[in-house]
Amino acid sequence: MKLVLTLVLSVFLMNSYAEVDIEPSADVHDALMDAMQARSMGPQEVSDTSNGVNQEADDTDTCLWGGWISTRDDDGKCLPPFAASVFNDPYIANFSPTYSARMRCGARTLYRCNPVLFGKADSGRDANGYCVDIPEPDSALLMTACRQAAEANSDKHLKSLQENPELLAQYITQSAEIAVQCRQGGQTCTDFIEAISKGVKPALSCHENSALFPYINSTLSSSNLSMIDQLTGSLGTEYNSYLSSLLQNRTAALTHNRQLMDQAIAQYSNSDQVRRMYTRLNQNFTVHYNRSRRRVGSKTRGRSVGRCLMYTKMALLSGNFFRSYPGVGAAKNFGPELDRAGFTNLMETPGFEDMTPETAPEGAVIVYSGGQYGHIEVKMSDGSYGSDFNSSSPISSRIARTPIGIYVKIPDTIEGMVEVPNE
Repeated sequence: MKLVLTLVLSVFLMNSYAEVDIEPSADVHDALMDAMQARSMGPQEVSDTSNGVNQEADDTDTCLWGGWISTRDDDGKCLPPFAASVFNDPYIANFSPTYSARMRCGARTLYRCNPVLFGKADSGRDANGYCVDIPEPDSALLMTACRQAAEANSDKHLKSLQENPELLAQYITQSAEIAVQCRQGGQTCTDFIEAISKGVKPALSCHENSALFPYINSTLSSSNLSMIDQLTGSLGTEYNSYLSSLLQNRTAALTHNRQLMDQAIAQYSNSDQVRRMYTRLNQNFTVHYNRSRRRVGSKTRGRSVGRCLMYTKMALLSGNFFRSYPGVGAAKNFGPELDRAGFTNLMETPGFEDMTPETAPEGAVIVYSGGQYGHIEVKMSDGSYGSDFNSSSPISSRIARTPIGIYVKIPDTIEGMVEVPNE
């Protein structure tokens, strides 16, 4: 098992143009460190396939910077991992952790080592990965310093890989990316890949493959997953099957829950409470708005009087959805009041995220952002939209208002609902 960590450490210190030549008995973690060192120095352009190297095409433009997987700038230069464009890149996030603000060591010459490859301390400043002191932000300098910092505690890191499936999954995906880049660099990486494989498999034997699946990001490229198979035997293929099964199960769960939700929503739409809302919104009436009993314009069917929220509140009170008049003053801020009253925002409900005001169920209370106060209206039984006036189309079809909530009141728990697997 000690072979694993030494492989990741040794691929780093190779000359950038030297071939990887690793005996099967070589320390595995040192071999990986050497390969990473080679890919962390100098230009890293993909060589022409005419040299006979069996390269694997990757759909990303990644590189290695001091043990961190990074991206290139427009000139092909590998960017430091703490550049905002790198740690905000969604593909780089696949290889978690990223060198974000929480990874900073707090001093100008201190830099964080990648904790997946080098390990970390139990507490203190090095709890997110070892901080090393180098005179300038240089990939090769950081690689060498991190390798030295990790050597004393390599056995501890190996034990962590045995005990922690999330860490092992990250270790394997990052090792696979290093191996893919090794091939893209025009090197013959067979011995290197074999050495990684011999080191990773003992740690992998400590876990069921399925224990690693939740920590392997679903957007990894096909070349990474193919390389994961080479390193582990079948983990990449099994993960693809897991994703396919997960998608099928998710679709089945969403379909099942959608049927139950549709029934519950129909009960809401046809309830006496909703019918009382319709009645109130269809009336022409005048209210007194403040303590001075200042009169606000009479509601008519076809023209707004600028009080959409007030008249919607009146309708909700008529339907007994509120016990007292809600105090929120802007329509766009009314969503939390509906949440507290037991309403459900369908736009945030699995299977209903694509709902629009046009497809909203009858009785839905629709909240919009845009403008100073936003807008709010109720989807009526005749397909119109009511608030301080009634319209045959939603407000968003006429002016710049964006729906942020489509609310209905349904039971907190619906019998028969099943858990929807995450994507």
